[in-house]
Amino acid sequence: MSLGFKVDRYSVSYCLLVLLTGIAVSLLTPVLSLFLSDELGVSSFKVGVYFTCYACAGILVSQILAVISDRTGNRRIIVLISALMGFFAMILYSVSNSYEIIATLGVFMLSFITSITPQLFAAGREFCARTGREPVMFLQIMRIQFSLAWVMGPPLAFAFMGYFGFRKLFLLSSAVYFITFAAAFFLLPKGDSRDRSSIKGEKDRVFEKNVMLLFIACTLMWTSNTMYLIAMPQYVTHILRYSSELSGFMMGTAAFLEMPVMLVTGKFARKLGIRTFMILAASGGVLFYVTMLFVTSPFLLLAAQFFNAVYIGILAGIGMVYFQELLPSVPGEATTLFSNSTAVGGMAAGVTAGSIAALYGFDYVFTADLLLAAAAFVMLFFVRKV
Repeated sequence: MSLGFKVDRYSVSYCLLVLLTGIAVSLLTPVLSLFLSDELGVSSFKVGVYFTCYACAGILVSQILAVISDRTGNRRIIVLISALMGFFAMILYSVSNSYEIIATLGVFMLSFITSITPQLFAAGREFCARTGREPVMFLQIMRIQFSLAWVMGPPLAFAFMGYFGFRKLFLLSSAVYFITFAAAFFLLPKGDSRDRSSIKGEKDRVFEKNVMLLFIACTLMWTSNTMYLIAMPQYVTHILRYSSELSGFMMGTAAFLEMPVMLVTGKFARKLGIRTFMILAASGGVLFYVTMLFVTSPFLLLAAQFFNAVYIGILAGIGMVYFQELLPSVPGEATTLFSNSTAVGGMAAGVTAGSIAALYGFDYVFTADLLLAAAAFVMLFFVRKV
């Protein structure tokens, strides 16, 4: 399959920076809760408070930086500052034993890293506009780099932590952030990266009806996905009585299948329509959660990951492009809105999945997932076609 765009220094640079950022994040995120509970010895309530504060800070900081970057057009400086803050945050986490410091200063510094990926994707979109390239496939290729990072990062994080401990792992993550900073310094274009037409034209309204409908639909989809990730390992091991390794195989199978799904959607998105693919994604989610309610054999649980890959593979790539198409004059805010739908969905999922599992059991979480995916499916029909 042809990639549909010319490979040059800048296209490789954007993909490399997304890969590095994904690796840095994936070395930290999977072990954070264990670090707080096992290394710092804090209660599960304080762990929850930390993640809530981190999510809220990330949403606020990333949206502010998105507005600034869209007004100035200098995404390079935002990426540089954010990568440097990630570097210092990881140094702090590697030396501090104080939950209060990590939950305040640490969260503030770490909140900047949530801006790096949206800014890179916004810059990638503007790069396509300046060079006359079709953005959908290029952005899908960039998104695949992030998926690759998450295939590599978590196993490396747990293996490294097992041999060297949390502190050395955070130093490794800090090194990756410094490499990201250096790569951005030398590889990203300096100055205003915007397409000239986006500067002269009227700015799009972020709080327009179609944008808000899409934000709610994406939030519902991300909520269902995170609830599934929370409940599935418990369901597989405690309800179905299978080995925990099956949970890992299910996640790995879905992540592997997402990459070809992204390539296919990137190839045909313009021909068949971006909204069409988003509706297809939501229908994949409905089929997946119906399957999870009735299937119990390991083979069928693994086979069902095809529907999961369609659901998340399309949402993760085309969902972002949909926001950018609705808000072409403010790609930074558009991409950050999509990113924040993930964060809001994650916040909602923790409380919802925990409450449903405590009251009714883990299998009922999949019923709630089904309802959320179905609601998003209906809602997407009311979002403007692009």
